[in-house]
Amino acid sequence: MSAIYEVLRQLDEWRHLPAYQLERRVDIFFGMFLPKVIERRFGLHVDEVIPEFPLHKGKSKISEDPEDHHSVKVDFVVFGRQANKKRMFLIELKTDIGSLNADQLKNMENARGANSKDLLQGVIDAAQHSDSKHKYAHLVWKLLKLKCLGIDNLAEITNMQLGEIRPGLTSAFKKLGVGKEWCNACVDVVVVLPEESEGLEPYPEFHSITFDQFAETLETGYKPFVPEDVRTFLAHVRDWAHVRAGRVSPWPQQH
Repeated sequence: MSAIYEVLRQLDEWRHLPAYQLERRVDIFFGMFLPKVIERRFGLHVDEVIPEFPLHKGKSKISEDPEDHHSVKVDFVVFGRQANKKRMFLIELKTDIGSLNADQLKNMENARGANSKDLLQGVIDAAQHSDSKHKYAHLVWKLLKLKCLGIDNLAEITNMQLGEIRPGLTSAFKKLGVGKEWCNACVDVVVVLPEESEGLEPYPEFHSITFDQFAETLETGYKPFVPEDVRTFLAHVRDWAHVRAGRVSPWPQQH
């Protein structure tokens, strides 16, 4: 019995307990398989998946104040390319259909309405005003490798010793700009959820992927041979699609 099997079995048991948020524990599994699913569903090549991506409230039009430097997080952003077109997918993962949040969906709609240049400039602005500049440096480096961001003198960031307190990070962030290739990327919202929900009806431009669709797409991507650990994950995904948390009896069945 594999360690992955035991981890998923434990998650499946604990998801029925009060206040236990499955989506905060299984995001690593969904994030691992998102590239294959997004590639097959949308017909593109995925370059990178970044979790807990910051959406600058001002730049993402989530706040009416363009100088609001707070941010909200989207579960994942997938960066891909389709022929010569760049695409960004803002992805929300829901393991409980009841956790769809109207305010959160409205935030995603506002962010989708912003252009890719504003979303990426928002990362730069959030980095400058964050108390976690060292962590933002790692996000910036990923975006530099993707050419989403650019800087004239790359050494200003790459030569910094992040183990030390370096106020120079703020000045370096100020010299960042949005890469030309990503100024007009297509921005889409995708919600990955157990089943179709009426909560998404006000947002016809959103894409939804149900757990059954996620599993089928991923399984098809591996055919004819699906690795054992992937089959184990897919079995749980399909179970989570049809058995809601707390809706099974905790008592041993009487015979």
